[in-house]
Amino acid sequence: MKILERLFHPSYHAICVLAGLALCFAAPVSHATPKPEDDISRTPSVNQSLEEVSHKFFDKVYAKQNLSLSGATKIYVGKVSASFSKYWERDHRTDVTRRYKTSTLERYSRLLQEQLNNAIEKSEMYEVVNNAAEADLIFQPALNRLNIFAPDDFIGKSLVFQAGLAELDLLVVDARSNEALIHYVDNRDTRYTASSRPVRANRATNTHDFKMLMKKWSVRVVKDMELRAQ
Repeated sequence: MKILERLFHPSYHAICVLAGLALCFAAPVSHATPKPEDDISRTPSVNQSLEEVSHKFFDKVYAKQNLSLSGATKIYVGKVSASFSKYWERDHRTDVTRRYKTSTLERYSRLLQEQLNNAIEKSEMYEVVNNAAEADLIFQPALNRLNIFAPDDFIGKSLVFQAGLAELDLLVVDARSNEALIHYVDNRDTRYTASSRPVRANRATNTHDFKMLMKKWSVRVVKDMELRAQ
């Protein structure tokens, strides 16, 4: 009887209502597990003249047989093509604007191009040129399958453990013959939060974390090319 009295007591119902409201208005925590169609094990489109070589960092590296980059010092970084993942496009088809999608792809394209240029400029073997006609090597980079877990333009507010993930697809070609020399492919998450708690995502946090990922990619690419030039 005491249990029944507690169940029907007005204060008990008030507590239940408050608990329900708290759940409704709590900020969602995004774990953003990639969907099957975004499986990172997919095979990229690769020039048939290149052979797969093992690498400790990149998911896939393809290179011309007996490749030597000795003597090639000037690099031109082409415009970055960028695209969202199909899963992200479908998941956010109604809660972000077309303008946001366009501006974000343009911003992240510039960001990757800047990081590649910065990494080359810091190299003692290579230098950046602003004209493809002056280059020995040309970078043809793409930022594919971009998945921002909590978009800046998102109607709701999201707490996330990381900003998202993306794929680097970078082809290095001979500037004179246009022959494919090296192809780097890597799918990678941005870093996790420093603490065990999720953080509220915004444009600044998203940009910073993806910038750090692009910097890591760029430094690794240049270091690998330096080894091939020795």
